[in-house]
Amino acid sequence: MVRDPVKSEAPHRGVVAFLACAVLCNLVAVGAGIGAALAYAGEGRWAIAGAFRQHRALHVTFATAWVYLGGIAVLYHALVERQPAGLGRRMRVHLGSWLCAGLGMFACVCLGRYSGREYMEAPWHLSLPVLAGWLAMCSCYVSAFGTRLQGAPVYRY
Repeated sequence: MVRDPVKSEAPHRGVVAFLACAVLCNLVAVGAGIGAALAYAGEGRWAIAGAFRQHRALHVTFATAWVYLGGIAVLYHALVERQPAGLGRRMRVHLGSWLCAGLGMFACVCLGRYSGREYMEAPWHLSLPVLAGWLAMCSCYVSAFGTRLQGAPVYRY
């Protein structure tokens, strides 16, 4: 049975948390993009804008995080309907581990500990909480839908 999205109840708190983090990442990405534009166009005239490479790495990383977090919020919204065991706990593990990784990456860029390329290349140990988050989400998905994809959100609409 497909739930009517217009008449649905209030969204799950975890879904709202993922959406809020997605919006925050979008704001950081926009701010870093503006900083990168000012640093590039100003050629040193705006010292407050900081280094172009630093702003560009923040922009790309947090714009990518915005897309991932928004998509994952949609997936969790569909999973709430199935109510798999431990959904709330796994969502907290996922969000908490990704917040730790995101804050760590932000700190690395601010401290200059990154490759300077367009993408982040954060230290390897920051990949561990990202992996923990993906595993928490995958375990939640498999507990809700099993290994069959029939009825899964990808085939829903």
